[in-house]
Amino acid sequence: MGRRTQRLLTPWDGARYRRMTLELEADGAITLLSHQMGAGDAAPWGADDAEITVRLEPAAASRLAFALLTQILDGRTDGVRALLALCEAYGAEAEVANWT
Repeated sequence: MGRRTQRLLTPWDGARYRRMTLELEADGAITLLSHQMGAGDAAPWGADDAEITVRLEPAAASRLAFALLTQILDGRTDGVRALLALCEAYGAEAEVANWT
């Protein structure tokens, strides 16, 4: 699998250019890229322009995924079905073992 990119903001709100994208790298790292520029209420001449990159290495991305799944599945009696549905919806292969 190569890099996967998802745009999170529309690029223009009428006054400011905004770009925010989330990237999933082939190695499992996640990068959030944010770029805002143009006149804003607080800084009409663009003095608040910002370009910020936040990168989570693969191990940190896994810990974050674990924490988010914990929040989603906590207290659910249909946790197995819910996790498998998430995997199917987002194209994540899951290995399932069943002992009866």
